[in-house]
Amino acid sequence: GEMQSAILAVAGGTTVVDPLLVASLMESAGERDPLGMLSRREKEVLALIAEGLSNEGIAERLNITPAAVEKRVTSLFRSLPIDADRATNRRVAAALFYLSNRTAAAA
Repeated sequence: GEMQSAILAVAGGTTVVDPLLVASLMESAGERDPLGMLSRREKEVLALIAEGLSNEGIAERLNITPAAVEKRVTSLFRSLPIDADRATNRRVAAALFYLSNRTAAAA
């Protein structure tokens, strides 16, 4: 059966990895993506915030309404691990978070 096939494959020099282990590793790799919890549209909005665009500029660029942008920005602020105190500019904090984590997300 499956065990015999694996033993023969290993004896022949092939590496055999448990499919459950692979699935587990893939799942935990997704958890390491700090931007992984965001939708595609939220990532687009966040990238444009990092470029310095206003909500109006983002709406124009993505061809969506300013209200839709505001909804995405509000969702971003709730999803990202950024401070919500009065001393922190959340847009700047979100942009910095994106810029420091986009390489991990692209990997």
